[in-house]
Amino acid sequence: MLSTETRQSIKRMHAEGSSVTDIAKALSISRTTVYAYMRDQFRGMRPQRRGSVSKLSEANQDKLKEAFEALGGNTAALAELLRSDPEHFGLARDFTMTNRSVLRYFTAHFPDLMTPRKPSYQPFVCEAGQQLQIDFTFGEFRFAKKKKATKLSFFEAVYPWSHKAFVMVLPGTSQSSWLMGISTCIARYGFPAEILCDNDRSLVIQNRGSGKVRFHPDFEWLLKPFKIRPIACRPNRPQTKGAVERFGRYFKENCLPALQYRNEKIYGIKELQDAIEQWMTKTADARVFQGKTVAQWYEEEARVLAKPGHADTFMPVAHRITTASRRAGVYFYGQRFQLPAESADTAVAITVRHNGEFRISSLAGQELLTGSIPMEQMQSHKFDGDFADDAETAPALEPERPNKVNLYMQDLVGIEGFTND
Repeated sequence: MLSTETRQSIKRMHAEGSSVTDIAKALSISRTTVYAYMRDQFRGMRPQRRGSVSKLSEANQDKLKEAFEALGGNTAALAELLRSDPEHFGLARDFTMTNRSVLRYFTAHFPDLMTPRKPSYQPFVCEAGQQLQIDFTFGEFRFAKKKKATKLSFFEAVYPWSHKAFVMVLPGTSQSSWLMGISTCIARYGFPAEILCDNDRSLVIQNRGSGKVRFHPDFEWLLKPFKIRPIACRPNRPQTKGAVERFGRYFKENCLPALQYRNEKIYGIKELQDAIEQWMTKTADARVFQGKTVAQWYEEEARVLAKPGHADTFMPVAHRITTASRRAGVYFYGQRFQLPAESADTAVAITVRHNGEFRISSLAGQELLTGSIPMEQMQSHKFDGDFADDAETAPALEPERPNKVNLYMQDLVGIEGFTND
């Protein structure tokens, strides 16, 4: 163990600029001992840099500051100037220095000239009920009695104020999947003032980052009755919706491995969705933020997220993408609807609300037809049922192509908050 006198000598010689070797020789101790003392004594302190930084101290400091201010505080530009004309600053002709070294020198010697760096992004702080962030994440799951894992798409949504999250397994990121995920989430957990989304073409037609965003009309049609304002992320800035991005990683790293470990009873999508719901309640809602669990925070936010009057009547009960017939007709709830002639043999999107209002549009969002279906018609027919009693007189329609989303929706019937007809 070093004596007090030896420790003080090491500290004094180090402050005077002596090297580790010189200190060890002068005090007759090993360099390892000197390193060990310095590591403990100066833990957390950055060692003084030598070489290029000390060379810059030989320059004309007034000219350095003058050039720094003239260049608007750009140390990279100043470094280039130093390398191209070092003699102007009183330095040797062969002087060289990196941009980072110039930045360090000015930070250490002229901190009053340095403009504090702005963070790469500003932390987002929202009020209760203000926002819902939505996204899709992707993963694999091997169902019981299956040899290979299945690739799956998970719609996820997070209320940032309470950290309350929602996850739904859906077939890809089609517009049907987006709208189904959004409507199911807000019907179950509440209506925010705004929804922050990615720039997926199913939701956003154009976003050049200038503040002017063109949202997909079908997306706006879904949100309009609830007075929910859509907001798009800045292009190539996923951290804009950091709450849902973080939860996506948490979900993939915690939920899926836990369910995969014991998947004896998870044979398909329905069982997986049920298992996710249970995990969300027991695990995700039990996370603690600032002394409260997510469930406790959401209990407070839920008062603000209460449904507006008659909200259920505007909730979509069906959304599908189908192909218009050769005569530009589509058929749902026992009724044929005629579309413009140019819609023949093209894919169209159909959305129907609980109150019977419907909208038919092209996949680009162009409105083709709107109207209302009588409630008795909706109650007596299925969305894609056959013509009732006039099959012989009904116009011949192309048989609809099987739609993966609709087949999948039938598989999810029974999940709380989810309806298909």
